[in-house]
Amino acid sequence: SSFLKKFIFIIGRGQPCWVWTQPDLKDCVWTQFEHANGALASEGCFVEGLPAGIWKSYDSEGNVLSEGARKNNKPHGVWTFYQDGVLSETTAFNHGLKEGWQTVWSKGVLTDSVPWLEGKRQGVALSFREDGTKRVAMPFVEDSREGKAVLYNTNGEPHGYKWFKQDRLVASERFNRLDDRGRK
Repeated sequence: SSFLKKFIFIIGRGQPCWVWTQPDLKDCVWTQFEHANGALASEGCFVEGLPAGIWKSYDSEGNVLSEGARKNNKPHGVWTFYQDGVLSETTAFNHGLKEGWQTVWSKGVLTDSVPWLEGKRQGVALSFREDGTKRVAMPFVEDSREGKAVLYNTNGEPHGYKWFKQDRLVASERFNRLDDRGRK
């Protein structure tokens, strides 16, 4: 009963000690850096003089700016970034290169979702409106816009295409347009 109460209190506060989640790193030297005003700027492990394991950075008022793991002195795994205490981005890394999905938020609303492969945009990136509806599906090949992008109206229907070749717009087409009352 007492253990359960303590457990619920720690989880409910949402502030369990970060050091508990740090992986067991051999020869870890826990290090903290400070801003000029004395506030914590960043914290994490140094192994043989290089940052390793999970690192967090903070602004001068103590708000988290970023957190993620480092492996071989490079970002590795999913990193999270914050702006004014609100999640603004998550990005997956593999040995320092973006690999997987990057998601971007503005004021708590998802705005973009971008696929990465070996540090280059690869696949169909999506952009969203404030209400969560899809706005654009943009194809990428080797970090360049390539192929047919689809533009969507607020009803989720395609209402235009844009064709790209080697990151240059070569043609576009508009259709299914609506006025401010939703009429074609």
